[in-house]
Amino acid sequence: MASSSGRLAKNAMYLTIASILQKIISFAYYGYLAIAFNESGIGKYSFALLFTSIFGIFMDFGLNSLLTREGSKNEENLQDYFSRFFSVKIILILIALVVLFPTIYLGHLFFDKIDILDVQLVAVGALIIVLDSLIATLYAVFRALKKMHWEALGIIIYQVAIVTAGVIAIKLHLPLIFILFALLFGSSLQLIYMYVVFKLKTKIKFKFKIEKNSFKKILFMAAPFAIAGLIFRLTGSADTFMLKLMAGDNYVGWYSIAFKLTFALTVLPGAFATSYFPVISHHFKNAQEKMHEVFENGFVYMLILSLPIVGGVLVLGDNIVLSVWGPTWAASIKPLWIFMAALPFVFLNYPVGNFLNAVNKQTLNTVNMFISLVVNIIINAILIPYYTYNGAALAVLASSILLVFLGLPWVYKIAPFNLAYLFKKGIKIFFAAALMTFVLYVVQSNYPIFVLIPLGALLYFFLIIFSGALKKEDLIHLKIAIFKKG
Repeated sequence: MASSSGRLAKNAMYLTIASILQKIISFAYYGYLAIAFNESGIGKYSFALLFTSIFGIFMDFGLNSLLTREGSKNEENLQDYFSRFFSVKIILILIALVVLFPTIYLGHLFFDKIDILDVQLVAVGALIIVLDSLIATLYAVFRALKKMHWEALGIIIYQVAIVTAGVIAIKLHLPLIFILFALLFGSSLQLIYMYVVFKLKTKIKFKFKIEKNSFKKILFMAAPFAIAGLIFRLTGSADTFMLKLMAGDNYVGWYSIAFKLTFALTVLPGAFATSYFPVISHHFKNAQEKMHEVFENGFVYMLILSLPIVGGVLVLGDNIVLSVWGPTWAASIKPLWIFMAALPFVFLNYPVGNFLNAVNKQTLNTVNMFISLVVNIIINAILIPYYTYNGAALAVLASSILLVFLGLPWVYKIAPFNLAYLFKKGIKIFFAAALMTFVLYVVQSNYPIFVLIPLGALLYFFLIIFSGALKKEDLIHLKIAIFKKG
């Protein structure tokens, strides 16, 4: 048991470190692209990747999660599972491609905001998403075998290959489509790497095995994963699609920078959720009386992380954008401020949503996500014609708040948490963050950004300790809640 737990912890660590590195490299690279290309180019780049990613959901259709789950339960049957799932995926890929290409071409014919370059970029994006779908299937096998270090290494290889090829393309002043070819190169290299590792480290063979009843059964089992994945993907891309069609590429570009800057920060709650989810699952089965304590710690932890970021970006965000990307991207500042208002709720949804998933309320969580998505689309439709990207950012704010408050009553019903405790902690954290923000506002003209950021962090840490928002026993509590299961 100890060995198994240790291996799980080590696997989680590998993926967490790789994911954090990928986010950092990806964000820096995206910023480099924004400097190299204008807002229209970044808008087209973002649209092509988001459009093809929707069809990527249909290619995967939740099969990877299902393969990992079933394969980890019964490793001796992994060959049979792989053959069946891989065969279904090949069919789904072909169907998705048959639908994708006519869809984007019809979009070009009926919407003047979609031009022929968009069609070409989507065509390259389609090839990328096919390779990524095949790679994900191989990763699913290694997850079932609990050998995730191969995936972690593959993620780093992929990101380094993309950045290398992309920087070369920019230095050679090649057109935008070559930036998509850089992604294609990274995916191709990653697929080759994974194929070699797959052949060397497993005994599984590539066999096409499809039966009518088996095909239907697999799709039925995978459907809940596919629906959840589709809702999650649409939640992060519906605003970009609507901006593209209703406002144009420039607004997508400005919006994408603010969105990318904000949601790159979700690597912090994502790393937390890696440990939080299995602990809640364990307590749900073995010690339900402890669940409220883990949730409270997680909730407070998210506030401690998010509120100072909000304050810091509200004061320094315009300087960061102008210093890194230049005056061309000044239009990204207003949606960035709106996203900062949404950030605490985005962070808080990690303990709320993961709690529901961990206690077998994943269907309820999916319904909540769907409701939030519908509200997001409605608000986008109302506000984008008048407020363009600011309207889209307001839609994210409203739907993020809604999603947290849809989930909280269910968490309380299952594990009644101490509202007074959370309120008291929240007030202390808020005032610590507010005072830090005020000090940064006063001194911002006297120091460069690279001094102000660590200065604000140190001041904030002192303030939450001094105010009692964070005590030594809280840190010990959090460590016990996250790293121990007994």
